[in-house]
Amino acid sequence: MRILKFKYLFLITCFMAINATNTEYLKQLDMESSKNVSHASLTERCGQLNESMANASCANGTRPYWLLSLDGGGIRGLMHLYALVKLEEITQKSVIDLFDGVAGTSIGGVIACLLTLPNPEFPTRSLYSARDVLEIMLENKDEMVVTNWESLGGILGTHYKTAPVKNFLEKILRKNSFKNRLLPTVLITHDLHSYSERLISTTDSQDFYTKDVAMATCAAPTYCEPQYVSTIDSSNEYLLSDGGTAMNNPVLAGIALIQQHYGASMDDICAVSFGTGVVGERHNGDFLRSGGCFDWACEIADLCIDGQLSVIESTAKLYLGNRYYRFNPYLGKGNVRLDDVSERYIRTLRNASSQMLDANNKFSVIAAALQIDANNDAELKKEERSVGMQQQNVEKNVLPPSVACSDAPVVAEWSCWNTFKGWLADLCG
Repeated sequence: MRILKFKYLFLITCFMAINATNTEYLKQLDMESSKNVSHASLTERCGQLNESMANASCANGTRPYWLLSLDGGGIRGLMHLYALVKLEEITQKSVIDLFDGVAGTSIGGVIACLLTLPNPEFPTRSLYSARDVLEIMLENKDEMVVTNWESLGGILGTHYKTAPVKNFLEKILRKNSFKNRLLPTVLITHDLHSYSERLISTTDSQDFYTKDVAMATCAAPTYCEPQYVSTIDSSNEYLLSDGGTAMNNPVLAGIALIQQHYGASMDDICAVSFGTGVVGERHNGDFLRSGGCFDWACEIADLCIDGQLSVIESTAKLYLGNRYYRFNPYLGKGNVRLDDVSERYIRTLRNASSQMLDANNKFSVIAAALQIDANNDAELKKEERSVGMQQQNVEKNVLPPSVACSDAPVVAEWSCWNTFKGWLADLCG
């Protein structure tokens, strides 16, 4: 009884931060939007935004900044890769050529790190394509999900061993520095000292080893151990866990990243957001009316995660309007699992992703728009990455010259974390 009550209270404590997190982001984005939108009723404001954002061109007629946003969801993150493989096949372009920034939570964060990893031999190109990452994940899935039998099913410790996941990330990411990415990138983690989100961003002045922050963003509660993550210079250390308990859909953090890195306004941003599956059925919540611990303990995790996803999606739609493209496959009841690596479940994920993409004409339209913008922007991006690589080699000798590479900083010394907290302080001041 005491163990069950403790786990229930733990879940409540973790998820209470969700409402505060999303409310603060709503205020943050509202400050940017209020510069261009007059004080009107919410209904009028939504109408004005949707009318002004009916197409994917910027207010000044130039190309938009494209954000790729990848949700958390354990093994269901394979659906991100199925979609991105198809996108690369349609456009004949890599992810780093199609997008201007990427945001990831949990498995979405791990995928973001791998897709933006520079090739040591050709530092302005990515080491892995989406298909490469998909094959890597499928080849290593069984080795990464190793049951921790000593935990008695997750009661006395984590359900799975953390070491195999860490070993996999160390082997594939090695000593790569997080700031050495081919695109501006932000990962979502949950700080267990402050119980608030901590954004790990390439625009931050702090730098980390990519393997450490990738492990932190996917350290799901009760599945893997939280991680102590130190900066490369050992000046700061944080206790971090999976970002899904703070912001499972990282699109709002991605919008902030694009604004900070490029100096872009809200009207200049398009977001392509991939989810990790929905049940699509109405829940029977009548039994929760009793308010008892046992009833709520079974539902509180799903309730909070689904609630924060709904808030984030509504907020993104409010501020981006028709430039927010959300793709979330239908899985159905009983198929929303984090840790099922069986071949049968993998086929379920592949089929769900294929059905979603085949039935959604918008995916083909977006692929065409991305391809056109990538063709027009190819030489500029190549030049920016070359300049960024040279600056990294001169200013910071963390990695060998063959590996050091990042986009040229457009806005110097910006920090997603510090900027967000500054906005919040101004609001509360």
